[in-house]
Amino acid sequence: MNISQMELVIAAGILLITLGAVEVGFLLGRTVNKRSGDGPLSHLSTIQGAMLGILGLLLAFCFSLAQTHAVNRQHLIVDESNAISSTAMKLELTSVASRQRILPLLHEYVKTDVAFFNSQDKAESAALKKKMDETILLVWRESVSAVQGNAIAAHQVLPAVEKISDLHSTRMMAAQTHLSPVVIGVLLLTAVLAISTIGLGCGIAGKRQVLLPFMLALMVTALLCVILDLDHPRNGFIRANQTCIIQLDEALAGQISALPGEGR
Repeated sequence: MNISQMELVIAAGILLITLGAVEVGFLLGRTVNKRSGDGPLSHLSTIQGAMLGILGLLLAFCFSLAQTHAVNRQHLIVDESNAISSTAMKLELTSVASRQRILPLLHEYVKTDVAFFNSQDKAESAALKKKMDETILLVWRESVSAVQGNAIAAHQVLPAVEKISDLHSTRMMAAQTHLSPVVIGVLLLTAVLAISTIGLGCGIAGKRQVLLPFMLALMVTALLCVILDLDHPRNGFIRANQTCIIQLDEALAGQISALPGEGR
């Protein structure tokens, strides 16, 4: 089962849970109606409003937080791409032999980066991350060697490589930063309880409603799935945009082929 199919299964599960909560609420409301008549209806609207308001607040909070995480990750992709591109340009201050060693390493790093964020397998992802760590370390060592005796190149190249390393670490951490499972659990529980009051009201009134509870359950399910998608940029339908990294991959390949002695 691929990620998209898994997400559809999760969405269907959330929808069934919320619809089940409506039905349980309806059955409970019908039982209350038989015992107490219409008395509970006088307070139900206040309770419904409060619970739905809390649900709306939690949804807005989680959506905002997930969106912030997604935007930050996207900015880091652009920042890292710019840092690598800038480093490649500053390598012009070094010898051709140094560029012939370092540019292929940067190219390999970028290709591994793209593969890492497209990978859905944990073992493969771990191996690709390890390869990126090793590659950026090789870039640093080769850069240190390349600028020996060249103060201008050292002043320009080494801070640029260091920035790539820092952004790599920051980006890896950002990719692992998600909403707490406790927060997601509380949000789902709140959604179930709030939606069940709709069924409870219908049961107390003795009139089953189908369309409106279904629309509410569908809306909450859609919002929950969007929140989960935004919070996991490597999975699902909403993915982090890798265009700038892919374009950088092509640009580096062109620079390498243009080096003296390369591409022949």
